[in-house]
Amino acid sequence: MSVVLVEENKALVRRFYEEAWNRGNVEVMDELFSPDCLSNGVSDLAASKALIRDFRNAIPDLKITTVDMIAEGDRVVTRWTMSGTNPGPGNHPKLGLLPPAGKPFSITGITIHRITAGRIVEETVETSWTDMLIQIGAIAMPS
Repeated sequence: MSVVLVEENKALVRRFYEEAWNRGNVEVMDELFSPDCLSNGVSDLAASKALIRDFRNAIPDLKITTVDMIAEGDRVVTRWTMSGTNPGPGNHPKLGLLPPAGKPFSITGITIHRITAGRIVEETVETSWTDMLIQIGAIAMPS
């Protein structure tokens, strides 16, 4: 795979984080993702878009920052941080019952994107959502 194509793949992933996660423009995913993209084993682009919408609605100042990005062949690996402030209280479909407002959080994660013909065809995410839930006060720190 050429260096140019590897750089194009990295630019595509950067655009996904900036547009969809940081700006909330999930419609860009129709352009960046294959319609049958596997995201953590699920092939449903609408569900992936809804997940981002849910997070941005629950945490309006949500921000993903790229820490490292490494690409080889058809894969782009990104180590990132996600930060924001829980405005709570409320019930979030993915996060559960959010406690009272004002608690900031910062978690890390790694995502591997596989890209074919200029579109993301597979996405695998590893992170600790538990860390976020502890930091915002939704669950207690294990003892």
